[in-house]
Amino acid sequence: MMRTGKSHAGRVDLTKYVKVRCGASETWRFCPVVHTGNGRIRPDHVLVDGRPELHKEGAYYIEWYIGGRRSRDSVGKNANEAFAAAERRAQVLVSSAIELQTWLGMLPLADACGSIGAKPPYRCRTNM
Repeated sequence: MMRTGKSHAGRVDLTKYVKVRCGASETWRFCPVVHTGNGRIRPDHVLVDGRPELHKEGAYYIEWYIGGRRSRDSVGKNANEAFAAAERRAQVLVSSAIELQTWLGMLPLADACGSIGAKPPYRCRTNM
């Protein structure tokens, strides 16, 4: 699931690079996609100046932040594939953050496994 909010860990934004009319000229811009009620995206619909518009041209991009620096990657022209790529990137970012916290000793392994819905790779033996 793509996360939103102030924390950048696991937050992935899905945009589309489209041609937008500005007065008499046209320019290319990154515009956020329009989401449906169930959280999916509406194919070829983007928000331009806060208003939804249909744009068949252009390609989808995902962007995320690592260490305060934005990274952006093209994920193709298909809306469903773009949404799946954004979901995968969000999961990678969350897993990386959990792995770093575990490695630094800030998060016990059992809690880390519980936060992603997995069991620890071993069982602690209480009787020896």
